[in-house]
Amino acid sequence: MAMSVPVRNFLRARRDRALGSILGVLEEDLKGKITKAEWDDIRGTVLDGVNGYHDAVLDLMKSEDDTSVRNDAIFDLLTDISNQLGTARRRAGTP
Repeated sequence: MAMSVPVRNFLRARRDRALGSILGVLEEDLKGKITKAEWDDIRGTVLDGVNGYHDAVLDLMKSEDDTSVRNDAIFDLLTDISNQLGTARRRAGTP
């Protein structure tokens, strides 16, 4: 079963909101405390991590069908990451 365009668009929008929330909180907390090079490193690490998570979700969605066997360990890890992103959004005051 192929992933629908609306689902893919939804997942991309959620990724972008998560990145905005995380980077916004980090920038506010770290403003004036670190150099531009340090900020660029932190920003790159966050982008790589969230984008890697997003790519994994897209891959899982593309491969899922009625006969798929779900890897519960990976599913639990993705759930934990999602929960942590929710905590960051609440901390940043974004929905």
